[in-house]
Amino acid sequence: MREYRFALPADTAEQMHQALHEVQSVDELQKVQCILLRAELNLSPRQIASVTGLPIGAVWRLHSAYLRHGVDAIRTETGRGGRHHAYLGAEEEKIFLETLLGPDRNHLTRSIPTIKKAFEKRIGKVVNKSTIYNMLHRHGWQVK
Repeated sequence: MREYRFALPADTAEQMHQALHEVQSVDELQKVQCILLRAELNLSPRQIASVTGLPIGAVWRLHSAYLRHGVDAIRTETGRGGRHHAYLGAEEEKIFLETLLGPDRNHLTRSIPTIKKAFEKRIGKVVNKSTIYNMLHRHGWQVK
C-alpha cells in the first residue's frame, strides 16, 4: 500500500464522525466517507474510490482540499464544470425567450434569423446560428 506524503490532523476522524450526522446530500456523504476511510483505516486512494464510487483523482483532490481547508472542503463546491462562457445566464436566457416568443413552447412565432438578430442586439456580439438552436433546446422550445 502506498504511503501518504502528508498525514491528516489528529482530530480528523472525530470531525468526520460529527460531519456524518450533518450531511445534507449524497455528495457530502461521499466526501466525508472519503476522508474518514483515510483517517481511520488508512486506505489507499484506489480502495477509497472503489468503496465510495468516486474517481481516484477526486479522492486525491478531496484529500488535498481537506489538508488545505479543513472541514470546509466538504461543504464547498469545487468550481469545476458549469457554463463559464455563456453569453447570458440561464434565467436571463429564459426571460429573453419569453419576452420575444411568448409562453407557448410548442410553436415558434418568429424565425431563427429574427431571434438571432434580436439576441445579437441584446448581447452586442455576432453569434453563430447554432447558439440560437442550443439556447432554444436548453429551454425546451420545439424547433421544426
